[in-house]
Amino acid sequence: DLITERDGEPLAIEIKASTKINNSMLRGLQFWQKNQPKSSCILLYGGKENKMATETISVTAWTEVINL
Repeated sequence: DLITERDGEPLAIEIKASTKINNSMLRGLQFWQKNQPKSSCILLYGGKENKMATETISVTAWTEVINL
């Protein structure tokens, strides 16, 4: 959904409206990381819980976007 930079490294952000997370939402970010292993990835979604989906993919509520 968008690629930007943070601290000089690529940052991939996938945006979903869903309030629940499922593994299929991570596929695009996982593919990106195979090609850009130094990048960070964030799944923004409509829920309220913030957590790490994997070592390198964080799941963040869209209400926290200001803190990215």
